[in-house]
Amino acid sequence: MGACSEPTGSGRRPVDASLLVQADLSATAVMTVVVEVTAADIPTPLVFNIPVVDRVASGPVTIPSGSNRTITMRAFDAGGVETHHGSVTVNIQPGTNPTISIVLMPLTGSVPIDATLGSFAVSVRPTVDTLTVGDTVTLTAAILDATGTTVLQQTLAASPDVFLRALAPFRDGLAVACECLFAWYWLADLCQHEQIPFLIGHAFSMKAIHGGKAKNDRIDAGKIARLLRGGNFPLAYVYPKGMRE
Repeated sequence: MGACSEPTGSGRRPVDASLLVQADLSATAVMTVVVEVTAADIPTPLVFNIPVVDRVASGPVTIPSGSNRTITMRAFDAGGVETHHGSVTVNIQPGTNPTISIVLMPLTGSVPIDATLGSFAVSVRPTVDTLTVGDTVTLTAAILDATGTTVLQQTLAASPDVFLRALAPFRDGLAVACECLFAWYWLADLCQHEQIPFLIGHAFSMKAIHGGKAKNDRIDAGKIARLLRGGNFPLAYVYPKGMRE
């Protein structure tokens, strides 16, 4: 009889973890964001260019799990001059990780950039555009992890408590995106109260980007989540609560 085993002295390859990078660049002149990952057991630094769309940097990075991973973010202006720099050293576990926050400090006279690396993105699609007396309002939520895998797709009652219960297993590293239709105010206010990053998409621009003849709330919610994860989500302005009254 024979048996197969790993050669003596060989190391088991760390399991990769995927994280979604998000950074609001609207108050800066930044045009390019680069993430670099280094560690003692990563012989060659891992470098990722994060897409920037409508003044928001958003995109996935893949990091081998393990201890003492140094994540460095650099931001550059249109001329390629570095304007911001920030780093953090963390332990990365396989699968889901808590949200990682990095503050990129300005190298010149500008404002800091707050960036997050998280494990989930959720999109929300209202199921109706008009209501009549007695109607029950629902929404369809699609949640992708940082690898692009759908971990939840469900139609829910449009209620804060129901929505938060559905999101509870995925709260670490979560960002919420919604199409700019009539019913987004309560969702924006809820996310602000719960300190969940919230983005709203320009409805016409999203239609132009993802197209497609087949349309329903499940399809649309999935497409919105993929736009967000891929850095192609067309941002609209989230008017603060005081400006809507």
